[in-house]
Amino acid sequence: MTRNHAPASATPPPGKQAATTGVPGRGGTAPGPHGTGPAPRRRRRAAVLAMLAAPLAVTALTAFPAAAASTAGPYTVTDPIPVGNYPAAVAVNPSTHTAYVANGAEQTSPPVGGDNTVKVIGGPYKPVTIGVGTNPDAVAVDPSTDTVYVANNGAQGGSNTVDTVSVINGATNTVTATLTGFDAPQAVAVDPSTHTAYVANYGTVSVISKINGTYGVTATIKTNGTPDSLAVDPSTHTLYVADPSGWGYVHVINEATNTVTATIQFDGQLNGNRFGVAVDPSTHTVYVSNQYNSNVSVISGATNKVTATIGVGSLPQAVAVDPSTHTAYVANYGDSTVSVINEATNTVTATLTGFNSPDGVAVDPTTDTAYVNSAGLLTSSDGMWQGFGVSEIWYNPPSSYPSGYHQLFAENSNLCVGLYSAPWPAGINLNNNSDPVDQYPCGGLAPASQEWRLNPVSGGYGELQNQYSGKDLVVANASTAAGAKIIQYDQNGTTNGLWKPIALGSGVWQFQNENSGQCLDVTGGSTSGGVQLDQQPCQSNPWVQFNQVFVTR
Repeated sequence: MTRNHAPASATPPPGKQAATTGVPGRGGTAPGPHGTGPAPRRRRRAAVLAMLAAPLAVTALTAFPAAAASTAGPYTVTDPIPVGNYPAAVAVNPSTHTAYVANGAEQTSPPVGGDNTVKVIGGPYKPVTIGVGTNPDAVAVDPSTDTVYVANNGAQGGSNTVDTVSVINGATNTVTATLTGFDAPQAVAVDPSTHTAYVANYGTVSVISKINGTYGVTATIKTNGTPDSLAVDPSTHTLYVADPSGWGYVHVINEATNTVTATIQFDGQLNGNRFGVAVDPSTHTVYVSNQYNSNVSVISGATNKVTATIGVGSLPQAVAVDPSTHTAYVANYGDSTVSVINEATNTVTATLTGFNSPDGVAVDPTTDTAYVNSAGLLTSSDGMWQGFGVSEIWYNPPSSYPSGYHQLFAENSNLCVGLYSAPWPAGINLNNNSDPVDQYPCGGLAPASQEWRLNPVSGGYGELQNQYSGKDLVVANASTAAGAKIIQYDQNGTTNGLWKPIALGSGVWQFQNENSGQCLDVTGGSTSGGVQLDQQPCQSNPWVQFNQVFVTR
């Protein structure tokens, strides 16, 4: 099956391969009196996009940097997922595995217009495009209410525009409210434990709450500077505001009182125009990307002190954290890379390529998948697609498959992989070679018929043996064709009966057949019992359709 959001011609890598929390702020202001260096990010990015606008009509694919699928250590960068023009920011709902990409408008000379949309990718939805306000510049998600907030920085979109915030119902993909009263909103963050959104304006932070069923601005917090990026620690109800003015600051705000309780100054450093800020709520550690220094400052949430400085790529724009792996991802605009930071050691463990001026990143911590939007044009690895897109970074955890027998729970259908629906009619024998391997409601009178054990062989491959019959799960007739059916057969060590479990998360797997290179699949994405499994080309992001996602339990 073709992944529904990728270029149809894109060739996915053979296996998984994935890894949020912080949604870095957008925008920038001129450096303060102590600052030197390039112009602020938004205006610098606008100039870059102006140069890119003219070549959009060029057909030669070699004219643009390619974002080919690539692998570095345990990380895989996928082919780009097409989105709207000029993606400015990305956020993820980890509850639905859905990403939201804000496609803004850039004010250049001549003007270059974006889509003024949010592109919805992944999750239970087919790709959806939602119209929002002028120049959507930032996006954040409240996963507990499935609500998306989009900061529309109309000030950058030309004359006669209004600065607004669009509120989107994630279940229906519709705008349910459009809020006004902002001043060039350029960042947004959400505390999911209080269902409160925070929006960075010039000089203030607006607080958005839903009262009596209506969204509105319930408070305004004044800061002594220009808020540029926001991040929330929901476990302490603390808001962190990155401020690029002067030497550069991070303001610490108590959400309960809506007051600034501390301001962290970076004395003696040329840190003006800091951009990304993210928090690991499990360690209360804050990460701030410093564009002009090409580094990341690490701040203790307990002491509000800088505890470390980590060198990264050129012009780091955005940072996001995966609290499940204690990993920080930094989008480096200047050299088109993403730096991966081990939070325990404060070291860069990988530098990933395959981007073009990346300036936004978000992470789904339930799948350990990072999403990176690039300001520049991307090209698929097969050269058949070109345009603006979002690339995924998959983390291949070095964990081993669990020993013993386990159910294989199909995430797509909520059914279990087994030999026959139990209880079964009298006389049915589940011990025959070539019996189909189907999906059925979990449990029944013969639970052993739905229990499978991986018997390792070599190279990460092993036999999936059924506890009831003792036979293996194999591809019928050693076929290498897509759609070939899955059956059980005696153990004989042939490669059509060898499967590599590819970790998609803790206890979540995709299974790749050694003989065909294809993956175990719920035929047609069916949710019905009695459907025989088949093999299909491995989906580069199995979380989109879920029919190649299986849970051991």
